[in-house]
Amino acid sequence: MRTLEAMPVFWNWEMVLACNFRCSYCNYTCLGWERHHAMNVFPGLARLSEVWSRIQDLYGTVHIELSGGECTSYPGWEGVINMLVGIHTVSLDTNLSLDAERFAKLVKLERVRISASFHPQFSDFDSFLRKCLTLKERRVSDLFINYVAYPDQLAEMARYKKAFNEHGIRFYVQPFQGVYRKCSVYPESYTEAELGLIEEALALGGPDADISRGRFQWKGSAMRTGTEEQLRKIQEERGTHLAPPLVATTPKRPPVHCHMGHYYAKTYVNGDTYRCCAKPTKERPAELLSEKLYLGNLFLDDDLKLLEAPAACDYEPCPCDRCMVVGQETRWLDRWCAPDLTLSNDEGEHR
Repeated sequence: MRTLEAMPVFWNWEMVLACNFRCSYCNYTCLGWERHHAMNVFPGLARLSEVWSRIQDLYGTVHIELSGGECTSYPGWEGVINMLVGIHTVSLDTNLSLDAERFAKLVKLERVRISASFHPQFSDFDSFLRKCLTLKERRVSDLFINYVAYPDQLAEMARYKKAFNEHGIRFYVQPFQGVYRKCSVYPESYTEAELGLIEEALALGGPDADISRGRFQWKGSAMRTGTEEQLRKIQEERGTHLAPPLVATTPKRPPVHCHMGHYYAKTYVNGDTYRCCAKPTKERPAELLSEKLYLGNLFLDDDLKLLEAPAACDYEPCPCDRCMVVGQETRWLDRWCAPDLTLSNDEGEHR
């Protein structure tokens, strides 16, 4: 049984707002990728090496969850990933447009987890599957699939999931959040027929099915709450589709104590680092929150540190679908996974 004491620190680095795909259901595609490019900050490999070596000195080997954008769009990508894997373990969120054979030779795959997003609008299924199998054959620590339940992509979803199931690859379904064909707001507008296609895929089973179902019920999304003015601001600042609010105002909840900020941090493309996915807003200014959310700038602040203990949080709705609430460890602990470095390539399966 996993314990909190044995869990490493998890650090999400949203490293770049750029992508080589232009999926029609992507928030950034709808708003225009180019308008976000100016937000990117690239400190250079030498500074990044200093930063992540300092984090190792403070917290040992942490698990860095790389996201974006498409991570492989980061300038000098191969040098950065090679440096990171040499110091820490890494989870890579990617559309798998990379050369799988080249990547397998570049890094120690036993220190890497891959979250592969399959986008049928730009990826051929057979080619994508072959890349996944190549990485599994090279003993990547873990590999799983993310798939957006966009209305135009539902008919083939069960076939895709069945194929991945047959190879022991988990297939997570993400609800589409946005406006479909300029008129229907999702996920609220899923029809019974569309929900039936989603359930047809999830009914194929596997350890991913219940988590996928939970994502269709999670209320922490910016799409599901807030006034129209709040949502419009979110659209401008975060690249999220504007959708009519379901809840005009959200009552403040009693604070809960959470390990986010203690065992987790989130760094944005400019280096700004927060204890979790929540950020102060005009409607929720920092002074009204029970604890500070901002930890500092990872690229600039040489004294940036995590919290020394779990801290109170009353941010509602909680934007973290794996929030580390004290006393609820059975709900979230097993969902925070990193490569098991106690296993070598010759010792059984990797987590």
